[in-house]
Amino acid sequence: MQVFRALDQVPADFGSTVIAIGNFDGVHCGHRWIIEHARNRARELGARCIAVTFDPHPVRVLRPESAPRLITSMPERLRLLAETGLDAAIVLPFTKEFSHMPAESFARDVLHQSLRAVEVHEGDTFRFGYQAQAGIKELIELGKQYGFTVVTHHMRTVRGLPVSSSQIRQRIAAGDMTAARALLGRFAPGDRVAVCTDITAATPPAP
Repeated sequence: MQVFRALDQVPADFGSTVIAIGNFDGVHCGHRWIIEHARNRARELGARCIAVTFDPHPVRVLRPESAPRLITSMPERLRLLAETGLDAAIVLPFTKEFSHMPAESFARDVLHQSLRAVEVHEGDTFRFGYQAQAGIKELIELGKQYGFTVVTHHMRTVRGLPVSSSQIRQRIAAGDMTAARALLGRFAPGDRVAVCTDITAATPPAP
């Protein structure tokens, strides 16, 4: 897996991409579910599959007093992402200046112009742009304008528990490592990726 630390590091001849965006802390079952679907679509479309992530965690910049204790360091996160079979990951420096980027600028400048996205895969709670001004509905509309489609994924559950980084952090803090391992899909933070079991779709939100 290639790793880029800035948009200008992406080669001009990199080609079109299918993208998943997120913090990917823990690279848990839900993350890998989305990445697997994105990879399959990239093969079908003759594109490359790339993960877009951020460093540091946005909350550490915007609300440092509320910053979560991360499950995985960035080097470990990139190692786990590489094991999913991604073609590349780009780690965008998250600064206060970056946080002021309007949603349309992110879609146009980052997804369309820099990464040449043809399809974007996201969870249905995804928010982006200045002050999280936009969500999936806006991303779909921007995709129509800038030439990419959006595939939405509902939250997954494992053994009835919602799969999310925050849920895993809570389970680890409570000492419930059995649940944390199930949600991560591996033995513990830092262990090699194993197959997620009992993963199902959560009930989607009402329209």
